[in-house]
Amino acid sequence: MSRQDVSVKIGAEFIGAKAFNAADKAIQKLAKQAAAAFLGGSILNFGKNSVKAFYESERAATSLRQTLTNLGLAFDVSKTENYIKSLSRATGVLDDELVPAYNRLIIATKDSAKAQQILSTAIDVSKGTGKDLESVTSALAKAYLGNTTALQKLGVGLSANELKAGGFDNALQALSNNFRSEEHTSELQSPDHLVCRLLLEKK
Repeated sequence: MSRQDVSVKIGAEFIGAKAFNAADKAIQKLAKQAAAAFLGGSILNFGKNSVKAFYESERAATSLRQTLTNLGLAFDVSKTENYIKSLSRATGVLDDELVPAYNRLIIATKDSAKAQQILSTAIDVSKGTGKDLESVTSALAKAYLGNTTALQKLGVGLSANELKAGGFDNALQALSNNFRSEEHTSELQSPDHLVCRLLLEKK
């Protein structure tokens, strides 16, 4: 129903042209109020979503700090946080994805340098296959611990025999060779990424 149709219905309650003009103005006012209410609702929803995202990000960061402390790597907390921020800038992957991924890998490897190496390859594989980073990271963490089933199911071009015969490091290198794009190679050579590599390598 158009604004004119609604004006006619409201104007029918009155008499004369003045009434119809008043009705039309009433419709315009109503439309503005509805638009304001919609915009207000959008802003409110955006605010709620932002708070929720911030809370989840902080919770993930706290969990990672606790993991590092439990593994005797408390001295790496600050370096790891800076590393993840730099990696996010270098790769375009948000830290709310990187933090849980790194947390999973550091639990599996208990080694900062190894977790960093696997995470870098996981980003390549995620971008190359379209799989979410969480799934790729989970599969790689399990493969590191000896369970390659999840990695096979990702469809990354590695057979069960190849995974079994070559071992995890060879499989990781094969994935890196297969999925590292020219774009990501330039990212890895960027100042941000070079800095983030040094952050964890330097003790």
